[in-house]
Amino acid sequence: MPFDDSESRDVHGRWTRTLQQLPLGSKATLPSGVEVRAMNRGGRRKYVTTGGREFGAAKDAATHALTPPVLPWRDPPPPLGKAHSGAKAGGYTAAKAGRERMTNTQLGDLGEKLSKQLGMRSLLPPGKRQNPLDIEFDHSGLGYELKARTTDSQAYKTGLKAHEVAEKEGYAEEHHMRASTMMAVIDRDKGEAHFLLVQNATRRHRQPDAK
Repeated sequence: MPFDDSESRDVHGRWTRTLQQLPLGSKATLPSGVEVRAMNRGGRRKYVTTGGREFGAAKDAATHALTPPVLPWRDPPPPLGKAHSGAKAGGYTAAKAGRERMTNTQLGDLGEKLSKQLGMRSLLPPGKRQNPLDIEFDHSGLGYELKARTTDSQAYKTGLKAHEVAEKEGYAEEHHMRASTMMAVIDRDKGEAHFLLVQNATRRHRQPDAK
């Protein structure tokens, strides 16, 4: 039962109502791919999800099914950039000696492409490259601004001005979403990408002092 994006995007509320209206014994498949079946357990209505999780309330079942899966945590590699490898004027990313530089646009596109492997989808309007939020986990209502960095950087950092925060929160409220910032740290040597949810947009991860 896919949603039409042109309609209201109160995703949790709509799926809660959908589950409440399910006839006993029938199931619904949420946008995340999780199935929820309405069951009679001991004379009480229960909601059983893929994997056997059981909930007594439709709201709890919908929240569980629309929450991104938790993956094993791996620390991102430390930033290895030196002073001479910093970003270059003209919109180019940092790169170690001998490595071809990417434009900031190319790096951003790569981060968005890789995020799709985690179940993200683009929120960019057709023909546009800018939007207050860049990606969303499926149709869950969890939206993110995506910042891409490479291990050639001197530090992993991101920051938002007050008016930028207001713009993103306004967009999220208008579209019934929750807004956060996500950082993609791309290791070009190993061909890996590490995605981190940034709780504090001004938080910095600096290179450890050399021993």
